[in-house]
Amino acid sequence: MGLFLGTPGRLIALPEPDPGVSATVVRRFGVHDLLGGGRVVDRAAVGRREWRLSWQRLSEDEFAVLEAFHTGAFGPGPWVLVSDDIGWNWLTPNQASGTDVLGTADGFTVGPASGETAVPQWGGSVSGFACLAWTVPTNATSGRLWVVPPLRWPFTAGARRGVPVVPGAVYTFAVSAAADVPVTVRANAGWLDANGEYLPAPHAGPPAVLGPTYQRLSVTLPAPPAGAALLETTVSVDLSTVTANATVRLDLLSLTTGTVAPPWRPGGGVPVVSVTDLADRYPWHDVHDCAMTLLEVG
Repeated sequence: MGLFLGTPGRLIALPEPDPGVSATVVRRFGVHDLLGGGRVVDRAAVGRREWRLSWQRLSEDEFAVLEAFHTGAFGPGPWVLVSDDIGWNWLTPNQASGTDVLGTADGFTVGPASGETAVPQWGGSVSGFACLAWTVPTNATSGRLWVVPPLRWPFTAGARRGVPVVPGAVYTFAVSAAADVPVTVRANAGWLDANGEYLPAPHAGPPAVLGPTYQRLSVTLPAPPAGAALLETTVSVDLSTVTANATVRLDLLSLTTGTVAPPWRPGGGVPVVSVTDLADRYPWHDVHDCAMTLLEVG
């Protein structure tokens, strides 16, 4: 598993952790005692994570990379923590679940003044809970829904946002989709540079004529081209097939590395972290046993 820390377009490879990485997820909660003797527990919809990366016998050059992040030599941060792990779903929990986690359309957007809407819908989903209902009227002007990091994302490039990409990694975007009337839909993905400008050759998955039964749509991108820093994912409908007002339902979304989408798993998002601690030991000269602590921020 290759680990990278940095900012989109400037990711720096970390030494391979040894013995590995530990992660703790903390969801804040409050306990309320009721006058009638009952009890209510309120939880934050999404927790914040803490990572501890450990290494044994690092060289001076390898340790210098960690030390540069800790001391601010690479800048004050925060940083994104990404990897080429095939199993990780890089979409946010709310995006991946089709709005179940927050009960809002956070992480999804449609074209302005397009006449389209995207809202949560309870029922009618693959999971049996919620899905995203994307309404496309016959007079729609966009026919595209963006699956983007939320507005709190600190690395906004111009007006566009995307997922930071690992150099050389292959990505697959997948989504389960259905519609109340027959329409043709695709999964799409494309590259942005560090300034948020589109790079040539966006990729579109094969078209699918949707009906009431969910189908799995996907698109696989080759390794990022030179200058690629971010990956943008969208779902598009062929407006020429919208002969009646259509509602497209989306659920169980994923963005993973690899040429084939693995079985769906909850979204982990792109961790935005600060380096809070770097502990070092010297078992012998010029060799470092060390551990770094990263706290998720935002």
